Amino acid sequence: MKGKGLFIALGLIGLTLSACAGNHAGGGTPSTTGQGAGNNAGGGDVKEGSGQVPAKAANDGNGGQKEGGEPTGPVKLVFATVNPSAQLKASVKKYESLHPNTTIELTYTQTEFKDIDSQEANIEKYVTTTNAAMLAGKGPDLLELDLLPTDKYANRHLLVDLNDMMKQDASFDKADYFANVLDNSEIGGGLYAMPLSFYLDGLIGDADAIQKSGAQIDDKNWTWDDFSEIAKQLAQKDGNKTVLLSSMAYMLDEMFSENYPLYVDEASRQAKFDSPAFTGMLQRIKTMFDEGIAKQADRGVGKGSIPTYFQEVPIQSLSDYLFMMDYYDGHAKLYTKPHAPELGAGGYFQANQTVGINAGSPFKAEAWRFIAFLAAEEAATVPADNTASSYSISDISFAGFPISRVAYDKQVEQFRKAGTLTTVPNGPADGMTVKADGALLDQLDDYLTGAVHAIGKQSRVGEIVSEEGESFFKGQKSAEDVAKLIQNKVNLYLNE
Repeated sequence: MKGKGLFIALGLIGLTLSACAGNHAGGGTPSTTGQGAGNNAGGGDVKEGSGQVPAKAANDGNGGQKEGGEPTGPVKLVFATVNPSAQLKASVKKYESLHPNTTIELTYTQTEFKDIDSQEANIEKYVTTTNAAMLAGKGPDLLELDLLPTDKYANRHLLVDLNDMMKQDASFDKADYFANVLDNSEIGGGLYAMPLSFYLDGLIGDADAIQKSGAQIDDKNWTWDDFSEIAKQLAQKDGNKTVLLSSMAYMLDEMFSENYPLYVDEASRQAKFDSPAFTGMLQRIKTMFDEGIAKQADRGVGKGSIPTYFQEVPIQSLSDYLFMMDYYDGHAKLYTKPHAPELGAGGYFQANQTVGINAGSPFKAEAWRFIAFLAAEEAATVPADNTASSYSISDISFAGFPISRVAYDKQVEQFRKAGTLTTVPNGPADGMTVKADGALLDQLDDYLTGAVHAIGKQSRVGEIVSEEGESFFKGQKSAEDVAKLIQNKVNLYLNE
């Protein structure tokens, strides 16, 4: 679990590590003193030249600010992250040029990428240092939350509810964003972490083989029980073809993350693992492997891989999606993942590049203005050349789909005009080219807007579930005993 969690974490730090092997970035540690929220968090007078304005002036939209919310005096925002990407650095420079009275200081733990162990140490340092600062009432004005316990911060009132900031911002139009993602990223009715991008989680399937089998799939509404019945039909049709490539450990991790609200009540800080829903999930996973519906994934899907009908996949970008649709000799189709019977229909998404505002910051209005800038289409990475016959994947962000609907539509238009996408030479796909199929892009739009189930991010709770679930899969403990053990451990963690 730890290795898998770290692997996912490395992909979620936000436009940071995709190119960090050759990026030697300098920096320090997240600020707990100086210009961060620990200074003058309660407002009042501030010394001239300190880079701060009184909290009231920063928050009421009038005192100490120009018309339109611009501060009249210099403001310095501290933004803590693990490792700022080139895009984030460029966005900071652009924002500062547009708002000359605002300076943004990026503080980070990553100094040089050497290996996975050093990166894990940097992550742990970031989490530990930022946690200590936040709990002490200090910390940065803005902070990257992908690797931090957002729910605990929210429940302790350490973060600003960004829904309030959106309502107060006349320039922010929610219709310009993927509202389905924003609405379903809330904790207890409040949005405390703004996702700048998001991933989809689904099944990629061999549509041609499935159609020939005669199986009828309503992937907008199916449950895992429905999937099991369809899988049996597919297995009977072609016994030489695996229905689903996965592993019990991976499926447990995925199903738990996808159905997190069923097992953890963040508002009341209570676990709900000692329930038929969780024990049923454990039994369902084991039965699928016992019956041969699912088999261990030793190789990935694609040309030359094990023949399979389905594989669980994350969809991380437009280009990622188009290249996946080239699997199965061009007969691939994206299917919404089956949901637990206890949940409603809809697709799954993973919020990414989440940013929050420290509730103790004296510069909440300025901090929100920068977040809104990052989320807007002008800050999103969009290929610049409209006339090119094809695009290099090296010019396209892999950090997820932008939360801005406007930015996404621009990307789609660029892809349509380009006609083809080409990977960089000497990369994993080594100059591979795929068509920017308009019909496939239209289908993707439905999945993006239909994603309403937020996938829980990697956390200690997930590690507990993974560690204890293994004993059930090995036949060492019953599902009920495992559920009780997880229940007790998670309750202890939630109430620390």
